[in-house]
Amino acid sequence: MIHDELAELVASGLSPYEALWGGTYGGALFLEKADEIGSVTSGHRADLLLLDRNPLEDVSAASNPRGVMWHGLWRVDPQMSRAVVGPCSAGGPPDCRRRRTRTVVH
Repeated sequence: MIHDELAELVASGLSPYEALWGGTYGGALFLEKADEIGSVTSGHRADLLLLDRNPLEDVSAASNPRGVMWHGLWRVDPQMSRAVVGPCSAGGPPDCRRRRTRTVVH
């Protein structure tokens, strides 16, 4: 699992920032896909973890995500509020977030 790999990178001497960078943007650079993945940027594929704690302080926070966005689709635990929404284009109607977001509750 990715959180185990992050913990191993930190245990080997990397800072949490360096471990997270290597697993996100650094990996995208290596794969020559930094224009598609690896950062939270408009136009990039939406793959995210929603965490309760700051992984820059403790990478083990990644082991217990509250929600996961994969290809723009939120996959959330049953306790998470349905208020979590996806991206919406600028200038769209106020309710555009509710209409464009698909949420799957496990």
